[in-house]
Amino acid sequence: MFAQIEAPGVYINMGAAVESLGQLDAALSWYRKALELKPKWAIPTNNLGNLYKKQGNIPEAIKWYREAVALDPTFAMSYLNLGITLLDSGSGPDEPRRLLTDMARLTDDTADNSFYRGFLAARMGDYAEAERLFRHALALRPTHSRAKQALDEITR
Repeated sequence: MFAQIEAPGVYINMGAAVESLGQLDAALSWYRKALELKPKWAIPTNNLGNLYKKQGNIPEAIKWYREAVALDPTFAMSYLNLGITLLDSGSGPDEPRRLLTDMARLTDDTADNSFYRGFLAARMGDYAEAERLFRHALALRPTHSRAKQALDEITR
């Protein structure tokens, strides 16, 4: 008999594993278990937003992304997911632009965070800012393949 596992990180990993297999309801259950053990954790909160977006429930996805940003204003992935979802839902550029500004102010200056900001800037149509951010990501980590690919795409 296996011992009961009470580690929220394990639940996130299980959720990601079943999500990758297309088992969204099972993933939802695992992410909720992680939140039961660690209620103020942005990662499973953001993951719930991702699941609801995959299921086409955009208002619920936006709700969870907003919650993730509120829980951890330094977690850049939540800003990115919220901004892209807002843009895709036709809400206009004002809030995504504010999210981009908040991301620059509140998240660490890392290659990944610069890439995320650049990606959101590109989705907003601000290609000059996106290029600047992708170049910055590459200056911080010259091997950042996603930043290199994104830069190549917008400078063609």
